[in-house]
Amino acid sequence: MGKNLFLILIVISVLSILANSCSPDTFVLNKYEGDNVIYVRMLNGIGKTEKINENSLEIKPDAIVSLKFIEETQFIDEFNLTLKSGNGVSLYLYTTEAEFGEQKNIEVNLTTAGYKIIKNEEMIAGSDSIKLELNKNYRIKIQQEGNLLKFSVNCADIIIQVSKYVSNEYLIFQTGRTSEIQIDGITKQEN
Repeated sequence: MGKNLFLILIVISVLSILANSCSPDTFVLNKYEGDNVIYVRMLNGIGKTEKINENSLEIKPDAIVSLKFIEETQFIDEFNLTLKSGNGVSLYLYTTEAEFGEQKNIEVNLTTAGYKIIKNEEMIAGSDSIKLELNKNYRIKIQQEGNLLKFSVNCADIIIQVSKYVSNEYLIFQTGRTSEIQIDGITKQEN
């Protein structure tokens, strides 16, 4: 009896170690803040992002990561973005994890060369006036008011007309082969 119990404890210990050593493809931010819960999901592989604390994450190179704001659609998203390495990041609005490969709706490219906003695969805005610099913190704000989308980088506002887009509960980030970013200070406010 003692030998069997010892064997069972060893098996349970080994299984526990194996289960805890695997990296999940999802985690939760702000889980203790009630209404501001954010589900983070890696869409192209495990280990593409790392939770820093309850309101911060690091997105590794060559990653596609989805943030889902629970039960929130017509709100203002705000967060800090820092480019740690590489040359930029793409943000996708008005799409979901399931539709991402087929329907990207609005894509915002923020790079060291400037920005571009692409709507249904057509560039609708772009300039070199807003550029990312390595290790510099940028406050990003995304706000929809009726048919207008206001995208702000620090105090620079970009306003575009949008239609037929109902919800913005998903925010998807895609980094390039060498780009790594940090996201923190994530807030969601009523519009």
